[in-house]
Amino acid sequence: MSVAVCLERVVKAFDTTVAVNDVSLEIREGELFFLLGPSGCGKTTCLRVIAGFYEPDVGELRFDGRVMNSVPPHKRNTGMVFQNYALWPHMNVYENVEYGLTIRKVDKEARKDSVAEVLNVVRMPEYADRPVNKLSGGQQQRIALARALVVEPDVLLLDEPLSNLDAKLRLEMRQEIKRIHSQANITAIYVTHDQHEALSLADRMAIMNDGVIVQIGAPREVYRAPANAFVASFIGETNFIEGRISAQSNGAAEIETAVGILHTTTIYHEFANGEIVTCSIRPESIHIHDEMPSGVPNRLSAKVVEATYLGRIEEYQLALNGKFKAKASLYNPGRQGKAVGETIHCCIHPEDVIPLPVDGRLSDS
Repeated sequence: MSVAVCLERVVKAFDTTVAVNDVSLEIREGELFFLLGPSGCGKTTCLRVIAGFYEPDVGELRFDGRVMNSVPPHKRNTGMVFQNYALWPHMNVYENVEYGLTIRKVDKEARKDSVAEVLNVVRMPEYADRPVNKLSGGQQQRIALARALVVEPDVLLLDEPLSNLDAKLRLEMRQEIKRIHSQANITAIYVTHDQHEALSLADRMAIMNDGVIVQIGAPREVYRAPANAFVASFIGETNFIEGRISAQSNGAAEIETAVGILHTTTIYHEFANGEIVTCSIRPESIHIHDEMPSGVPNRLSAKVVEATYLGRIEEYQLALNGKFKAKASLYNPGRQGKAVGETIHCCIHPEDVIPLPVDGRLSDS
């Protein structure tokens, strides 16, 4: 079975450093939930509080309403997958997966059935007798997952499990983790600093910075409606253009900026006329044209400062209106791209101009 996990106003400090500062969080039963943020933001400390390796200094941790603050790790029925896999080098695959069941004094036949079942889930039944040091990184990761799943945990905890894999293998393992989570129907909490992992896998995510949660939401919501400039820059790439709100009406606004008036229809903060804002514009939202399009707002001329061809995408550094540096991404570029020094024309749809508070002010929504 899976459980709902709740942290209520949790604080955890080490000497004078507050690693987790008044964090409240509700993770739904069966959810694949991500804790995401830069190094030192408190996400791993949160995970270790849930695992029972740390006890909160203040606040409560609950599993399905049961307070878990003082419950030792081995009585929480959680499964943990570590960054370095933490497999026993002197045991083979079968023995590594079986270990947790042996500690729980499960009888031999039941252990055999459970190990066989979970090796099938991770698609490695033929490796049961293989020494773990003869496995590739991806195979070791699957065995670490199998070892965590075999005890049928209420909560599966994953601490940057793919960080030691190469780029291609990370992509493959993302899909495997998604499949395994769906098949196991388990509550899973996944810590990472990799935005692509979070966007491609998470049901919901919490963005952390300096020990606090800045925003919680589904991947599309966080990407399209970031709470502030920190979230916008951490989840994907973006361009920031500072401006001043000059007019507002019916959920739309005009913003005076260094590149001219920008029109937006994406207002989800409360702003006063005359207020300084930071406009977030994603590189893929800057549409490039050979000729200036007519009848659309947010039309700009630009000079190509730098061009980088990456196959499925071409990236440009642009000088908008001859002065403001911005990055643009062109997907499925043709045989001939734009040359450095070339003057081009751009437009940005109003829904893709996202004004955000400045000076650390958070969302009013």
